Amino acid sequence: MVKKWIDKFIYKPGSTDIYWEKIISSIVVISGFVVFLVFNNKRLGRLKDERNRFRRYVIGVTTAEHNNIKGPMVVEYEYSFAGVHYSTATSTKDWLWNKPNTHGGRYYVELAYNNPTNAEISFEYPVPDSVTNGPDSGWVTMPGYH
Repeated sequence: MVKKWIDKFIYKPGSTDIYWEKIISSIVVISGFVVFLVFNNKRLGRLKDERNRFRRYVIGVTTAEHNNIKGPMVVEYEYSFAGVHYSTATSTKDWLWNKPNTHGGRYYVELAYNNPTNAEISFEYPVPDSVTNGPDSGWVTMPGYH
């Protein structure tokens, strides 16, 4: 069965001539995908390193949810830092068992104070009811958890 699929891929239909165009184009597409994955992982690593170096915590409030065609649920949220209001979205894989409150839920957002758009909401750390608001420049450590 596998040999049949390989032969169908390598050879032109109805002959024993190698289908070089298909092989080369497939290699180009696969190589492009691998290059994208490598550079995207490096970019995500740089963003995480920046958040770790310039870390601040603020309160984020969820505003909406919608399903992504790729599967995970997308949660929209808002937060403020240094007097500026930000709105963004993130996907979560915990939508089935540990679904976050997606309409008015309050969670800590970790961000880089030198680039406040570099932010990540932590659904596993809801803001306690005792914390009503935070400093305009955020907290250095997450209140109640660190």
